Amino acid sequence: MIYTPGHADDHVALYHSESGRLFTGDLFVSPKTRVVMKNESISHIKTSLRKLLALPFESVFCSHAGYLENGRALLEDKLNYLESLQEKIIQLYKDGLAPNDINRQLFPKTYPIVQFSNGEWDSLHIVTSTIADYEEKKSRHLRPRANTLGILRKGQSVLLEQQFARHSAGKGPFYRPIGGTIELGEPSTKTLIREFKEEIGTDINIVRYVDVIENIYTLKYQVFHEISLVYEVEFEQQALYEQDTFDVFEDGKMTKAKWVLLEELNQSETVLYPNGLLELLKKLPNPVANKL
Repeated sequence: MIYTPGHADDHVALYHSESGRLFTGDLFVSPKTRVVMKNESISHIKTSLRKLLALPFESVFCSHAGYLENGRALLEDKLNYLESLQEKIIQLYKDGLAPNDINRQLFPKTYPIVQFSNGEWDSLHIVTSTIADYEEKKSRHLRPRANTLGILRKGQSVLLEQQFARHSAGKGPFYRPIGGTIELGEPSTKTLIREFKEEIGTDINIVRYVDVIENIYTLKYQVFHEISLVYEVEFEQQALYEQDTFDVFEDGKMTKAKWVLLEELNQSETVLYPNGLLELLKKLPNPVANKL
């Protein structure tokens, strides 16, 4: 079972590794999305498509379109279409067009389902979802961000996401624990469980609260302010501790998470975020015996 939000917050796809069969539920439907529901997220749909395309599937079954003979190509077509559509929407929005005007320009046809659903389904929701995601990312640095991070250990190693992007210390690879932004009204522990499910598709248990880290840094001439609640967590499935790497899906991109020795993190050339996390890791007691 693979967590694939976007169409719905609790949407999943089913993958049978032995036969290579993939059941996409309502994620695919068609290669060119024309209408969506009010609560759908185009950004999350893209992330979910990338997550599925990382699998070595052979047969694809959609709950609307049935058996897809060219399943992988069709999922890739849908992802490319959504990326191109989002670029057009954002450019028109930057040019000063209102969401309704963008909708009329990109979707001149009126679809019967809009009237039948009393606006619950509409092409306008594609536009507003894209704009909302764009504005949220653009203004993220203008306010403090509360997030939560999960420390998952195996012996003297910690599971960390490795990214290759510009960061506050310069350029080059850096590590960061799995975690994410706490949504309004969402307890931090629920956020962490959700983020592990969304990003690497695994279930975790909260072991204990560790500490809070406040991190203020500058990136691309903008000041960012993060307040991170740090928890120690563990996998629900013990077999996952034998897995060397994990695919991480976030904001439409895929990176890798891997076990990193505390000894490596202590080296001067290794970059770990947030600042102050390494000191916390050094103070943690030894993990329990079955995590060695």
